Amino acid sequence: MQAACCSAGTIVALALEAPLCAQKQSTMWRALVLRRVLAPSGLHNPHSSRFTPSQFHISISRQKCTAAVQTAEMEPGQERRYAIIGAGFAGVAVTWHLLQHATSASPICIDLFDEVGIAGGASGVAGGLLHAFSNKGTSLWMGQEGYAATLRLLEAAERAQGEAPTAEESLIARRKGILRPAVEQRLADNYKKHAESAPPIDDSHVVGGRAAIVNGETARKLVPGLAEPVGDTALFLPRGITINPTRYLEGLWRACEQQAGDRGPGRPRATLHKQKVDSLAGLSQAGYTAVVICSGAAAVRFPEVACELHLSMCRGRVVELHPPCGTASDAPRVAFPASSPSLLGPAWISAQGTETLLVGATKDWENGDLESGVSPQEGEKVAEELLAKAEVIYPPVREWRVAAVRSGVRAWARRTSDGTVPIAGKIQGRSSEDDPSASMAKDEDNGAPDRLASANSDEGFARDVSNGRGGGERVDSVNEGSGRESSPGACALWVVGGLGARGLVYHAWLAEKAARAVVHDDEALLPPVLRRWQKGFVDAAKAERKPRVRIRNRNKVRGGV
Repeated sequence: MQAACCSAGTIVALALEAPLCAQKQSTMWRALVLRRVLAPSGLHNPHSSRFTPSQFHISISRQKCTAAVQTAEMEPGQERRYAIIGAGFAGVAVTWHLLQHATSASPICIDLFDEVGIAGGASGVAGGLLHAFSNKGTSLWMGQEGYAATLRLLEAAERAQGEAPTAEESLIARRKGILRPAVEQRLADNYKKHAESAPPIDDSHVVGGRAAIVNGETARKLVPGLAEPVGDTALFLPRGITINPTRYLEGLWRACEQQAGDRGPGRPRATLHKQKVDSLAGLSQAGYTAVVICSGAAAVRFPEVACELHLSMCRGRVVELHPPCGTASDAPRVAFPASSPSLLGPAWISAQGTETLLVGATKDWENGDLESGVSPQEGEKVAEELLAKAEVIYPPVREWRVAAVRSGVRAWARRTSDGTVPIAGKIQGRSSEDDPSASMAKDEDNGAPDRLASANSDEGFARDVSNGRGGGERVDSVNEGSGRESSPGACALWVVGGLGARGLVYHAWLAEKAARAVVHDDEALLPPVLRRWQKGFVDAAKAERKPRVRIRNRNKVRGGV
C-alpha cells in the first residue's frame, strides 16, 4: 500500500536505505522491490551493469538515500519542535547542532529549559582548560576530534560576541597554551617516555597539537615564579586554550539566537525558559518531536530515567582568586603574566586573565547534593586545601586573596575499555507500573483535588509551550505513565551526558553526533561506544573481540607438589 502512494524514486531510496542502515533485508528482497517498481516505469535495464541490485548501494550514497526518505516523510512546512533540559555544555551545544539541520521546508523550533539559565550548573564552575591529552601526556580517547569540534563552537561564540574585547578579563578564550610541570619523578619519567615513543609527525595536521617536553629553565620563562619542576621536566601543550565557561556558553547561545533570527519567514526558533522541570510527563504531552535531557547530574531527578542511568556523582569545589588589595603604590603590582599559560598539577590554575585565577578542584565522590552551597566554614577549609596544592607548582598564588568559593556536581559515566566516555541514546519506554511517580499518583488516588490540580497545571503548561509561551515557574506533574510508550501522545526521550571532568573537550563532538541521531530519530547513527549504558545493547565491535583466555598450571598445587 505504501509503495502505491510513493514515487518510483522514493521507493528506490527506501529499498536501498533499509538494507544500508538496518541491514535486515537481503539482496534478493532489494532486487524484487527494484524490479517491481522500476520495470513498469522504464527505469530498470536488466542488461545494465551499473544498476544491478548488488551495486545500487555504490551508485547512490547513504546520505542521498537518507535525504530522500526524510523528504518523503516530511511534509513541506512541517515544523519540528524539540525540548532540551539543561543549559550547560551539552544542552547549548545540542541546541546549536540541532539548528544546523533546519531548512526552509522544515524549520526547527527549540525550547531550552534551565532553572538558573545559561551556565547555571556545573558547567559554569568548570576551569575551562581545553586540551586533548591525559595526565601522562598521551592523547585522550577521541581527544583530537573533541578538541576540533569544541574549537568550531568556540569560534561561533566569538563571532557572536562581535567586536573582540581589549581587556583580557573580558575574553572568551586565552590562547596561551597549558603547562604541566612534573611534581614527581614518576611523572617526569612518563612524560619523557611518551615523548620519545611518539611517532615523528608534522603536528600542523593535528588540530590539538602535540605535547612537548621542556626543561625547567624554559618552563620558568613561560611562567615567571614557577617552582622548579621535578626531574627538570615539564609538559607543555602549546595549543591548549583557557576558556571562560560562562562567557563561552553565553556567546554560543547568542549565536543560536542569531542563527534562528536570520532565516526570515518560517525561520527556526530558539527560546530559553528559566523554569525548573521536575517531571517529564508535562513535556512529553506538549507536542514535541523529542525531549533531550542534557541536565548532567540533575538527570537522575527524573523518575522516568533514574533507573536506567548508571552515573556516579562527584561534587567539586573551585576557588576564585584576585590580586591582593591595599598594595602600596611603590610596591610591584601582583598579577599573572599576560603571556603565561595556565597550569596543571596537584591542583590546576586556570588564568582567566591577569587579575583572575581559578584554582580547583576538590572531589567529593558519591555526593550528588545539588541544592547546598558552600558555607563560610567549608569555604575556608576548601581554600586552604586547594592553595596548599597550587603553591607546589606556583608559590606566588599564596599572595592572592580568595574572592569566592563555588561548587558543582558532575555526572560520570561507567568506565569502559576506552576509559570514561560520555553517554547518548534513547531512554526506553516504561509502563506506568514501573514509574515511581505514577505509582505515587495511584497511591494518592483518594486526593482527587490535588491530583486534578496537578494534571491541569501540566495541560496548561503544554498549551503555553505549544503556543510559543513559557509555562509557569516550574514543570511539575504526576501524570500516570511516562516514557514514549506509556501514552499515545508521548514523544521520543533522549539523554546526552555523563561528561564528567571532560565536558569541555567532549561536549561539542557528543552534541554533534546526538543532534544528528535525534533529527533522524535513529540511534544507529550514534557511535556504539556511546550506547553501552543501555540495557541489552550489544556493541558489535566489542562482541567480535576475542575473549582473553587465562591459562593456569593445573599441575601446580597450593602448598607444594
